[in-house]
Amino acid sequence: MDMLRFRLVVVAGAVATLAVGLGITLVGFGKAGEYAGGVLYACLVGLLILLVLPRLRPVPFVLATAGLCWAVEFFQLTPWPAEWAERSFLSRLVFGTTFNAPDLLPYVLGAILVGGIHAVIRPGFPVPA
Repeated sequence: MDMLRFRLVVVAGAVATLAVGLGITLVGFGKAGEYAGGVLYACLVGLLILLVLPRLRPVPFVLATAGLCWAVEFFQLTPWPAEWAERSFLSRLVFGTTFNAPDLLPYVLGAILVGGIHAVIRPGFPVPA
């Protein structure tokens, strides 16, 4: 039951993060909105990682979250994300279109933020190692 409750908390967090992130994206808040969007993107990626790997401890979790976000950002150096974005709004949200080095810092901040939350809630959900 604890694992189910843990996953429900993660799903609720992901839904809330997605709603806030889409709101910021659709309304637009300039540079501050872009950086907030990067932080929220990393939080969402982290929560999705927790759904798949709920036993992941906080430090490897932060590294995996930041690493995956960075991988997606560097993937934007190829032509594929921009091509996919022309065909799909969802693809644009997931992969972006163009590499932007300043996005790398918000990803780390988001990974640390969601990792800190994970470290705090983890003791309340005894997840076997």
